[in-house]
Amino acid sequence: MPQKLTEAYPYTFTVSYVERVRQHRWRCSDVTFHCPEGALCQQWVQTIREQLAALMSWL
Repeated sequence: MPQKLTEAYPYTFTVSYVERVRQHRWRCSDVTFHCPEGALCQQWVQTIREQLAALMSWL
């Protein structure tokens, strides 16, 4: 990541996920989120955890 981006958004986290593609194949991917504040970053992480927990309750 470029130095200026790191300074502007010092908090980051990466979410890894898989998606189904054609013919029963799966693709692994990552997306990285950049946050200017630690509290906002924690809020995003907590929201993602809550959404995943809600999805798991359907199984």
